[in-house]
Amino acid sequence: MADLSVRGVSEEVLAELKARAARNGQSLEAYVRTFPEDVARATSAQDALARDERGEVTHAEHPDVL
Repeated sequence: MADLSVRGVSEEVLAELKARAARNGQSLEAYVRTFPEDVARATSAQDALARDERGEVTHAEHPDVL
């Protein structure tokens, strides 16, 4: 697994992230690790438009989807 460092984070932001991690019962590292994973998994609007233009759009078929 690769390492990622973030510099220039304000003390206020760091304190808030630590507080949120603690409220979730996680270390700061575990809490913040989810951010790039979530971003990497999410489909951006630009990617969705490109897929649509190529005719690659998939449609949800779950019965709960309105």
